[in-house]
Amino acid sequence: MARTNISSGLNEYQGNWSFAEARHLLNRTLFGAKLTEINSAVGDGLNSTINSLFSPNEAPNSPPITNSYHDNKKETAPLGKTWINEINVDNMHRREGLFAWTIGEMIEQNVSIRERMALFLYNHMPVTRDIYSGTLLYQYTNLLRDHYQSNLKTLVEKVCISPAMLRFLDGDDNRSSAPNENFARELLELFTIGKGPLRGNGDYTNYTESDVLSAAKVMTGWRVNQNTITSYFDEKRHDTQDKTFSNAFNNTVITGNGDQEYKQLIDMIFAQKEVARYFCRKLYRFFVHYRLDNTIEKNIIEPLADLLYKGNYELAPVYKKLFKSEHFFDIKIRGGLIKNPVEYTTSLYRTGLAILPKKTDYDKRFDTLKWGFTKVTTSLNMELGNPPSVAGWQAYYSAPLYHQKWIDSVTYPIRQSYAVSMTKGKSIGGKHNATDIQINFTQIKSQLTDISSTKLVVKECIALLLPLPLPVSAQESLEDIYTQVKKDKAMATIEQQLQALFEAIYTMPEYQLS
Repeated sequence: MARTNISSGLNEYQGNWSFAEARHLLNRTLFGAKLTEINSAVGDGLNSTINSLFSPNEAPNSPPITNSYHDNKKETAPLGKTWINEINVDNMHRREGLFAWTIGEMIEQNVSIRERMALFLYNHMPVTRDIYSGTLLYQYTNLLRDHYQSNLKTLVEKVCISPAMLRFLDGDDNRSSAPNENFARELLELFTIGKGPLRGNGDYTNYTESDVLSAAKVMTGWRVNQNTITSYFDEKRHDTQDKTFSNAFNNTVITGNGDQEYKQLIDMIFAQKEVARYFCRKLYRFFVHYRLDNTIEKNIIEPLADLLYKGNYELAPVYKKLFKSEHFFDIKIRGGLIKNPVEYTTSLYRTGLAILPKKTDYDKRFDTLKWGFTKVTTSLNMELGNPPSVAGWQAYYSAPLYHQKWIDSVTYPIRQSYAVSMTKGKSIGGKHNATDIQINFTQIKSQLTDISSTKLVVKECIALLLPLPLPVSAQESLEDIYTQVKKDKAMATIEQQLQALFEAIYTMPEYQLS
């Protein structure tokens, strides 16, 4: 995964558009690409595929529902009906149902970057399940889904006064008599501009400690209505004095505008181009690679930031510029990321064409998603909806290892065992009503070009499952595994041979890469 001498830039990719390039694009933007999706992308071409990924006409998600396993005395939404408008009940069951529902949306998604981008934005500006409200969590994740390709400044404005964020970072307890700096600090340090090099006591280059306090005072007065789960402004709790900012923000003064002051705060912060640079770095680390050297800063980050800044923080042009660039398709980029646990589990399901229980089969679907996915990703150190800190998951910010943190001596065997269990069709949950999960080898067989050719079958499976071709010797070893099944059992089926082949590929280190 080490990269050297990578000098490609943001010029539009003009190279070969084949299965390999289409697979790379879809696996970095979806949660695993199906063979049919990759082949369709090959036929459609790069521009049409990008347009599909960012289609503004993507249908909204069907909301999460009440499962009978959730049933308890507090739940007011009937079985099979959504609870998102039943606002007076917030409990653990709804949160678990929400996370299971989210995994289902990732698996059953169309060719759209929405779910992958929602996860990126959640990592960028997270709240955790500690807010104890499934309704708040649903509202917040849907906010990210609705605005993932609109305007970054507008999105951050909405995040500032969203009930979930107000609850998470104590914004609803922020009042003039006792300004609470929690949200203001994270807004500056993590969500927008970043610290920059420390220049002196309380001076982080991009802002100062006094700026944190002034921003906290701007945000005083915002509250959460516990009955309606909406935010509102309480003028009596708002600090009406001048809020003066440092030279980092041109000594701006915000005062006298009540419930509109937070918008002035965001305008002031976003007037600094460093906000665009900071966001583009996080975008790059999530979708391309963790390493940011001087060449990447010059050739990728700075022009992307320039596009974002001059475009008044419209997101879609920046996304498309990156994903259509020669840099994104550079061979040195491919296979350079370790799949995060959510991507790892869902991609097994999507590329393997396994089928979830129907949405009307409430218990089986919930238990399969809960025990087969959310509990597994938690054991792999990525609890969906609950990053370990307000900075997100460590793999996206913790130098020098970054995404290498996803794999260690404990998690790697779990990954391998999980993948192997799907080839054998064993219940990976083993709890309650969880459905056994298995790769659909019959359907995969039907999509292969020529099942009579061992070399071609193995070659196509490698192309589907691995980000880069294998050495000839490794491919020949897989061919031996595939044919050995027939030698051991004369009546062995193609499906049984594919099972052995997939199991061998799944347990390779290369399979961990994207």
